[in-house]
Amino acid sequence: MGLSIRLAELTDIPCIVVGLKGFAALLQHELPPDQQLALGIERLIADENTDFLVAIWGHGGCVGFLQQRYRYSIWVSGPEANIEDVFVDAQSRKKGFGRKLMDAAIAQAVMRGCKRVTLDVIETNYDAVKIYEQMGFSCVRRRSVSEGDPVTEGRQLFMVLTLT
Repeated sequence: MGLSIRLAELTDIPCIVVGLKGFAALLQHELPPDQQLALGIERLIADENTDFLVAIWGHGGCVGFLQQRYRYSIWVSGPEANIEDVFVDAQSRKKGFGRKLMDAAIAQAVMRGCKRVTLDVIETNYDAVKIYEQMGFSCVRRRSVSEGDPVTEGRQLFMVLTLT
């Protein structure tokens, strides 16, 4: 059995907590305690305007997640999706799992009638930027972020994929 991508269920919360902690460690950011994280994730899984997707390898090994939110946008006169977080654990990178999470998120956005998908990425995250560009995302704005933070200092790219 290979990789499967699906909407998260409550039983996936521990996996997402581990992923968020790995993501925060990568960014050198602090997170609330695990119990608070779990409650927040539970709330978001129940939110009709949020999708958590999980990447499951084999018979239940969680290797990544993606969080996507939906809203009405005046800029496109319709719904849009915003990919808020994408994370694949270190041992599972460079295998296409992040791209598969992204493909699933875009499919969810299309299913919901979204006109575009947006995301922010630090421009020095070269691998992610390259994947997003290959998927059709284009940078529409750059801005300086996190002055003094050695991990995220630089420019943040606001990228857009037009669906309709």
